[in-house]
Amino acid sequence: MVKTSSVNRIVLKIALIISVSQLFILLILGNFPHMVSGKLVEFAHIAFMIFLNLILLVLVTSPLIYFLVISPFVKARDEAISQATHLAHFDLLTNLGNRRFIHQNLEKIKAQCDRRNVFGAIMLIDLNKFKKINDEYGHDAGDAILISVAEKLTKAVRSEDFVGRFGGDEFVILINYLDTDEQQSKNKALTIAQKLQTEINISIEFEDIELKVGSSTGICLFNSSDKSNDELIKRADIAMYRAKKANKKVIIY
Repeated sequence: MVKTSSVNRIVLKIALIISVSQLFILLILGNFPHMVSGKLVEFAHIAFMIFLNLILLVLVTSPLIYFLVISPFVKARDEAISQATHLAHFDLLTNLGNRRFIHQNLEKIKAQCDRRNVFGAIMLIDLNKFKKINDEYGHDAGDAILISVAEKLTKAVRSEDFVGRFGGDEFVILINYLDTDEQQSKNKALTIAQKLQTEINISIEFEDIELKVGSSTGICLFNSSDKSNDELIKRADIAMYRAKKANKKVIIY
């Protein structure tokens, strides 16, 4: 970012260089009057004084120029970059991490679990009866459900975990640091999933209508970085559809 002090330093350096050059020229002209006329010396002196006045004007007005012209432009540019970065990583409706950000965080959590030799988990949550609500009450009602679920999931998870919207009515929860033992990790993952489902199943009010959805959850454990993100998500997706088909709330792959 350009700052006033930087502008002043640049102007001062330019002024110093040109001033020294002008003084050098004046000395030459003054010492060798036979080479030039007196009018030329006078003209050079006037030009030099005008230049000094211009430099003084720039120094005085540069803070004003910065705050009135440069600063708003830089601020608008920074805001545009920040907004573009946010849109590249977050879902516009729910403000949860989008698919790209899910993959980035999954890579990070896999690496952390690998270093500590502990299990983590990816949970894929699909809302039940969401399409029926969308068709019966409209997309605004569907959006209200998605926003409500996103808020509930965000509040229910731990600070070291991650919540994202995978797309449509599917959400992803990345669970970090479960346990070193696989069975204990499964038990903890089931407990977390059941807690999240309890939160999701709470009905919400929309235009004097009570809306309620259920959910099916598929879980896939991991404790190293040897499996790709796509493979882990695929396994969680398979477990989720098994849970939905069997009318069960949670299934671990």
